[in-house]
Formats: sequence, C-alpha cells, structure tokens
Amino acid sequence: MIINFLIIIQVEMMKRLSLKELQETEIQIMKALDKFCRENRIEYSLGAGSMIGAVRHGGFIPWDDDIDVFMLRKEYNKLISAAKKNPYFMGENYKLFFPNENGYYYPFIKIVDTSTKIIERNMRQISDMGVWIDIFPIDYICDDEEQAIEESKRCVEARTKIIKANTHRNYGKLKSKLINLLYIGYRIANYKETKKTQKFVQRFSENGYKQFAGTICWAMNIYDCYPSKCFNEYMDVKFENETFKIFTDYDTILSHRYGNYMELPPREKRIGHEPLAYIK
Repeated sequence: MIINFLIIIQVEMMKRLSLKELQETEIQIMKALDKFCRENRIEYSLGAGSMIGAVRHGGFIPWDDDIDVFMLRKEYNKLISAAKKNPYFMGENYKLFFPNENGYYYPFIKIVDTSTKIIERNMRQISDMGVWIDIFPIDYICDDEEQAIEESKRCVEARTKIIKANTHRNYGKLKSKLINLLYIGYRIANYKETKKTQKFVQRFSENGYKQFAGTICWAMNIYDCYPSKCFNEYMDVKFENETFKIFTDYDTILSHRYGNYMELPPREKRIGHEPLAYIK
C-alpha cells in the first residue's frame, strides 16, 4: 500500500538496530514502566515469552525481540487513566498508543519509544510507531469452564479477523489499485472489530466473574484461559540485570500455556517477530 511504501522510503537513511540494540531499547522502556508502576502502586507481570525468558534465561529468550506485560484489568485501567491525562507520562520519548486512535488497530495498548521507528513485516504500518512493549489486560471470563473456553474461541476468531484486515500483501498493479480503493473500508471494518472485541472482553470483568481469566483480548488459542487464582500474587525477578515483576504462580501459567516451558524449542522454531527497527 502507499503508506507502507512511504514509510519504507522514510527509514532508508536511518540506522537499523541490531537485535541486541532492539532488546536494550525495550529494556529502557520497561524500566520506565516499572518505575512508574512501583511509584503509583500499579501491579504488573512480565508475560508470555518474556515470562519464560525471565524464568529460563534470566532475561530475553535469546532470539526474542519484544517484551510482553500482563495487567489485571483494574491495574490496566489505572495506567490508561494516567496516560489519558498525558500520553507521555513515562517520559518525553515514551508514548502510550490506544486502540482505535491514529490508525492503531490492536485491541491492547503499547508503550512506544518515539525516538525510534519500527516496521512490522507484512502488516499495515502504523503512523509514528517505534520500538514498543505490549501491555495486555487480563479479563475474567465465565465461571463455567466449558463456556469460558467457548468465549476464548470467539476471541481467537476476533484476533484472526484483525490480523487479516491489516495484513499487507504484495499484489499485482491492478489488484493493488483496487486494494487501495478499499483501504478505507478495511479500516472501518477493523475499527468495528477492535471496538467489539474490547467491549466483549470487558463485560466479563464487569459481571463479577472470578473463576477464570486470561489475556483474551488477543487470545492465540483456548489455552489463554487460566484459573484466575494464578494472578493473585507477584514476585520480583531478575531480567537482563534489572528487577521486574512476574506472577508468583508462573509455573502454573506457563505449564498451562506451553507445556514443558523449560525445554528449548527445536532450532527451526527459534525465531522472533523480526521487525525492522531504526533510530530516527
């Protein structure tokens, strides 16, 4: 698409970050978030691959290129409240990106280093997007386990739709022109899907459910649904010579989601998202 092409031209003269430099940039964002959360009594945990990295490697999984953070919805809302007053609340280079604002199509927030530029391969590019850390809200799901799994499936389908609507593909000239004409339609459809997903997952927390919870706004599969007691307590952990937080019951969370998470995956599966990151 035209926007993707213009962004690529824009970064040609910038310095590309190595994986190590990308990870260090993310660590600096994480340090700022940790400092703000501790000062304002906001709880969080490293999540997903970052949680595995903390437990198995004492830092990043060697080939990983992002940091994931989990927050219970009430903690997540505290962070959003601070950002609504000032999107640069963590520092002059760190900005919080909200769903459905300025072309940002994910149904969760990111904290972005605005002194950098990043391109996600094969995805529609987001204006002013730089190196980020992802922050996923944890929402309660139905108290009935079978129904909770069904609701998780619905969220997996929503995630698939959002990705499909924003995947960039290389087409022939004529087809590309037609796709560009439909671009506004894609954005409207994506906006509606993101809004619908946000409302859908939040209503469970609002209805007083307590048995099961998960990062269902961006669920990859039904295993993103956990017994909610996993998220009750926090502990400090070393991560690349820094101290961040994870849920104390990390073993239950990781075993449920990944099985034997202490075993390294086959070499052919040791790949990250491979974004193109640059210093402005």
